[in-house]
Amino acid sequence: LARYALKHARDFITMTDREAKKLKTLLKTDINIQTVPHPIYKAFPSKGYSKTEARQHLGLAPNLPVLLFFGFVRAYKGLDLLLEAVAQLQAQDTPVQLLVGGEFWDDIGQYEAQIVRLNIQDKVKIVAEYIPDEEASTFFEASDCLVAPYRDATQSGSVKLALGYGIPVVVSEVVADDFLRQMPSGCWIVPCDDPQALGEAIKSCLNAGEMSSESKHNIQETWQALTDALTN
Repeated sequence: LARYALKHARDFITMTDREAKKLKTLLKTDINIQTVPHPIYKAFPSKGYSKTEARQHLGLAPNLPVLLFFGFVRAYKGLDLLLEAVAQLQAQDTPVQLLVGGEFWDDIGQYEAQIVRLNIQDKVKIVAEYIPDEEASTFFEASDCLVAPYRDATQSGSVKLALGYGIPVVVSEVVADDFLRQMPSGCWIVPCDDPQALGEAIKSCLNAGEMSSESKHNIQETWQALTDALTN
């Protein structure tokens, strides 16, 4: 069905080189492909909370760094790896709290059991439901770092959302597009399936503080690359 639908097009835009290669394999013909990373955006209406107020609204401790895992929870997104990293940080006396916001497409019981086994019940806050637009900004405003430890993926909308809110990110290499790899600050890229490397990157992220002005400027330019690709 994909081949039937796509064979009528002349030009294509993909968001990663990996997807461009898949497209060429699928169509097996000469096609024009431009690859442009997923732009960065700030999509949700803000309630105007300060970080302290946002944390209070979500029932989080006001004085501990907040890691955010946002979006549908599925096995390939690696929440279990992040829970292992949180336990590792706790053992190293690095205080953090993890905020998980999103609908579970896996059995939530397996994650709850893991949290108990790791003894991090007081470090994890789970909002196991679809987060509506009018509530979503509060999750980002409460957070210090978004973590996307995906095992497999093409892109991550939550990563680009976090950057739109000025929040640094820790991502696995499978979702690290050219834009993220070239960011001068604000992005830490780790191997897949490596909780230890994930924990170390989280520590580096939290210690680094705000993104550089150069990174913030580059973020503002990401839509221009996409509009240029469309108009050309």
